[in-house]
Amino acid sequence: MERRADLVAVLDDGTIFHFEFQGYNDDDITYRSGIYCFLIAQRHRRKVNQIVLYVGGPKMRMVSRLDAGSAIADFRLLDIREFDADQFLRRGLAGDLVLAMLANGGTERLTEIATLASQLKGKARARVLTQLALLSGLRQVSGRLRMG
Repeated sequence: MERRADLVAVLDDGTIFHFEFQGYNDDDITYRSGIYCFLIAQRHRRKVNQIVLYVGGPKMRMVSRLDAGSAIADFRLLDIREFDADQFLRRGLAGDLVLAMLANGGTERLTEIATLASQLKGKARARVLTQLALLSGLRQVSGRLRMG
């Protein structure tokens, strides 16, 4: 099975940062994160720090640590709803609009978020509006999002 990490970056201190989006409760997330960690560490020969951001609809019920005996998988697990939509809207970045919709209070502000997205220019506008349309299903609000 082919594995593809969502985001891998080398930080200023030389460590590797691995970031994953998770759209559903996955009982195997600790195994998958452990596999990613060891594969990334092997390739880059550096320490790896991992964060998994849960963006799914149902309440998060995953765990972030697996003790498999000789190896331990341990990563930071965050639910996007731990963040307030305002935190993303204040930054004013195109990609943050999608995160704002998924964050706490975001669905209540969907019209505002869609309006801000429609004011973007060019490819950023098309990309963010497409992402909003696709990901609105995670919050069962796709019927409230109208493209005009």
